[in-house]
Amino acid sequence: MERKDCMYNLSCRHATGTRGMNYTMDCIPLKEMSDGRLKVLVFCDRYWKGHDEKKRIRYVASHRVRAKGSLTIKR
Repeated sequence: MERKDCMYNLSCRHATGTRGMNYTMDCIPLKEMSDGRLKVLVFCDRYWKGHDEKKRIRYVASHRVRAKGSLTIKR
């Protein structure tokens, strides 16, 4: 599997000090766990450039994974 195959984004937050940065990473959901989390294959490393082909398995809450192009409205 490669990054070009990704149809989903994982929403993330890098909290540093009193400020933080929200960003997304491309991902492919692999499996839904019995406790409701998702097993996903994540591409990239944070929001850093030049790490596009780095990939790893992560277990995340299902609400953090969205289809690409879907809108999230915060109120």
